[in-house]
Amino acid sequence: MQPNESPLTCEQGTLLLSELGRKRRSIEEALQKLGALAARESKSPGSLTNMEEANALVTTIEAAVGHFGATLNELLHVDGPQYHLPMYRRTRFLAAVNKWDEDDQTKAMIAALQKQDLRLTIEQRKEMANGAHEVYIATRNHCSILSGALELAIHKCDRAILETSYGYFCSAVMNIKRLPVALGFMLAKMSHVENPWQHLGMVEDEYRAFNNAKRLLLVEKGSPGQFVFKTILTEQGKHDVVTVSSATEALKRLKNSTGFDAVITSIHLSGMNGAELTKHIKLLYRGLPVILTGWSLITAEHGRVKDYATAGAMDHVPADLVLLQPILPKELLDSVIKLTSNHGPVAASQGDK
Repeated sequence: MQPNESPLTCEQGTLLLSELGRKRRSIEEALQKLGALAARESKSPGSLTNMEEANALVTTIEAAVGHFGATLNELLHVDGPQYHLPMYRRTRFLAAVNKWDEDDQTKAMIAALQKQDLRLTIEQRKEMANGAHEVYIATRNHCSILSGALELAIHKCDRAILETSYGYFCSAVMNIKRLPVALGFMLAKMSHVENPWQHLGMVEDEYRAFNNAKRLLLVEKGSPGQFVFKTILTEQGKHDVVTVSSATEALKRLKNSTGFDAVITSIHLSGMNGAELTKHIKLLYRGLPVILTGWSLITAEHGRVKDYATAGAMDHVPADLVLLQPILPKELLDSVIKLTSNHGPVAASQGDK
């Protein structure tokens, strides 16, 4: 029987989600320990003198995600990704993966799936393999940020540098938490598993919050506004937030990066201001929503928020939504959901050139 005759069954999806749930719990435990190290360092700069423990925890996170991808590759009979790690990390990574390979529960799960004769369409195989690979690459990148932030905390005692590195650390932690859940969402959708959050070891609200997350470009010229907005969007909204401090950087990101769901920009930027940036975005990426923020943008009518439902309706402020400071967290989060609920992300290649 050819491998394209049957979809992923509910039983197979449940087994895979349960295995992913075990990996997710291992990742959560490692992140909690890393968080304790980072919190201790933020209070007492220079106290974390031994980086070995932190590096081991970071590698455990990488290995958990990498091993799940390798498990899928084994079941799907596809060529796995080549893990290009620096030599000093590779040995530790392979040792951590081998620890998973020796795990009896993983072996039992693979045996059960092979016994059921995992049969998928070619498209489903590609989607699963690519999804696992993308999650691994993204996890590896965020793990590099974790390591870099801790290194900064150890070697730099300047308070501003310390606060900045801790902000990057917290953002990377949130993104790493999101990635296995995204992979689980894909598996659940393919196999029609009911209540997938239970198999992932999550509560329903947390699972749904992660999977309603959007990829946002935040343009703020610096602290504290950038840190406050990013904290609200990542910790409360579970969104994936990329931050830049100028309009030039924002346009470069939009050109070179994968799809964003929306842009949030301050009017008060050095050089090109937020209104001018919005005009450029609307010319190049007409389907991309833009939220413009500031203390004195326009005269608000009937409240602090003035909604521009049609992009480009007003030449001087062609944003989809204008928010005037002070902005409440719920107001910001609701605005993001409102503007992104009816369309997918706009890819860099989709801009009107």
